[in-house]
Amino acid sequence: MQLLDYSNKAASFFNMLPNDWQEVIVPQWSEYSNSSNILVLKDTNELLGGGIIFDGLSPDMKSHEKVAQKYLEQNFKYLGFIWIKENHRSKGLGKLWLQEVFRIYPHQGFWLSIEEESLKGFYEKLGFSLSETLISNGEKEWLMQRNIQP
Repeated sequence: MQLLDYSNKAASFFNMLPNDWQEVIVPQWSEYSNSSNILVLKDTNELLGGGIIFDGLSPDMKSHEKVAQKYLEQNFKYLGFIWIKENHRSKGLGKLWLQEVFRIYPHQGFWLSIEEESLKGFYEKLGFSLSETLISNGEKEWLMQRNIQP
């Protein structure tokens, strides 16, 4: 299994995302492609999952720009569109992807947003802590951050 940079092969990564996620990122990718990296896990010839590392504001956080600004001012990178194919879940691939990201960026703080409260424990085990709860359009989102590791 390899971790590969698919920033120049974005369509391959986007094709495995849920349709509603594709509707958010695909039309706007040209705005983000120069300041973001797509990292994927690939086994032989199959993409298993991956995510995007944003240097700035991501399209899914535009509605929370003021909140995002405090993380950006601390030079945190935003982890977004993290996805593992359903038939490869519960195999430790999400954990592996994040550990590889942390290895590549050893002195970097990160933040992310989750829409399923059940994911908090997963991210907490990987060093993230709950920083804020947001409500928009009646839906909750939880922001989590992982500070720079010594």
